[in-house]
Amino acid sequence: MKIWFFIVLLVVVNFSIGCENKTSNENKKKALNQTGTKWITLSKNTCEDNGGRFIYGCEANWEDAKKICKNVNGKLANIHELRKVAIDCGVDLVTQVYIKENHSEWDKNKKNISYQSCYKKQGFISENYYWSSTVHLEAPSSAWNINFHIGNQYFRYNKLNYSYVRCISILN
Repeated sequence: MKIWFFIVLLVVVNFSIGCENKTSNENKKKALNQTGTKWITLSKNTCEDNGGRFIYGCEANWEDAKKICKNVNGKLANIHELRKVAIDCGVDLVTQVYIKENHSEWDKNKKNISYQSCYKKQGFISENYYWSSTVHLEAPSSAWNINFHIGNQYFRYNKLNYSYVRCISILN
């Protein structure tokens, strides 16, 4: 009888430890967004001290955007990391071409309340474009960027222009 009691007690203790680890892991996941990426929210001082300007969020040219991210122990997101946010939020990105057909897709994305709420919860606040670290292969003076509001990716944005900056933590 004592042996069975000990075995039952051992099973209960192991189960409760397993539940505690599961809860701990769930809390860690909540600290990250749904893509598993830890996005860094930039302060006005961090942005401006490293060459950016801060209006609704941090904006900078491409070189300053990389510098801003480096100074907060982060990196500028690549195009795949930015695309993942949009896709995980439920939208298929349109590649920017100024033709009438794309405007209906953009309007559909703007009206998608679930999508709009999802990317905003992850700190992407603007109707403007966000830089990626991905350089356009055929135009090295350009880089890819994404406008979450309309669900659009643009592949030839001049690196000297200003876009919004979001950094990904490189620390675990």
